[in-house]
Formats: sequence, structure tokens, C-alpha cells
Amino acid sequence: SSGINAEWPLRPGFHVKDGVFRTYQGARKIDVWKKFLEEGECHSLEPMSWYRRPGSVTMQMFGYLVSFAIKVNDMHDYLTKQANVPVVASIIILIAIPIVAMIALFLVTVWGIHSVFGKPKQAHTIGLQRSQPRPVSQEEEEEDKKVQ
Repeated sequence: SSGINAEWPLRPGFHVKDGVFRTYQGARKIDVWKKFLEEGECHSLEPMSWYRRPGSVTMQMFGYLVSFAIKVNDMHDYLTKQANVPVVASIIILIAIPIVAMIALFLVTVWGIHSVFGKPKQAHTIGLQRSQPRPVSQEEEEEDKKVQ
């Protein structure tokens, strides 16, 4: 006996009818569950939000993220336990490889866009250059003298 007593919450039970998901939080006994269903108490429960339903896009994305985290953890275990790579080096490898891959992907994407569409034109430069005064003609000088 380890001396540790942990209480793990049970996963919620779902009531699904006509595509509407409701979360059951009651007792985990068959008799209570049957009574819950027979008496129609399921309709008193508030339906789950669309993004929290098990089949929603958000939950699928969350599942992919968890799966990715598990794969990264497995890779770390392989590097540290089987390949005998130090823990710090394993962490650096697992951080550096995605960063280098993203930089490479970015550069390839920019190169591809420039190859297909050409390089962008030079940015508009109004206000960035010093304004050069235009030369004054002799006629304008004579008009200025007349006005004064």
C-alpha cells in the first residue's frame, strides 16, 4: 500500500436524444439511472453547448492536441531512456526541431508566393522623402514683386 488515497471523479454520463447532449451528474447506480430516464428527468437538464459536445470540431481539435502531446512525451521517453540522450538535450531537440521546421515552411511559402505572383511592388513613399522645392520661374518672381 502506497498510503496515497486519491479520489478520481468519474467521467460524466451523457444523455443523448435527437442530437441534443445533456450531462448526467447523478448517482452511478443502475436503479437511479433507470428512474432518471423513465420519469423524464433528462429533459430538466440543460443541453450542452455546441462546442462542448463530444463530436464537435473543438473537441476533435482538443483530441488532436492531446494526441500530439502524448507523441511528444513518447519521443522524450525514447530519447532519454533508449537513446541515452540527456534530458536537457532531449528538451532542446524537441523544441528546436519544430521551430526550424516552421521557419523552413515559412521560407518555402514566401518563395512559392513570390514565384507564382512575383515580388511585391515598392511600398508607397509619400511623406517618407524630403520634399524638394520646385524652381521658381522668372514670371512668378515678377508677380511676387508686383504684389509686394
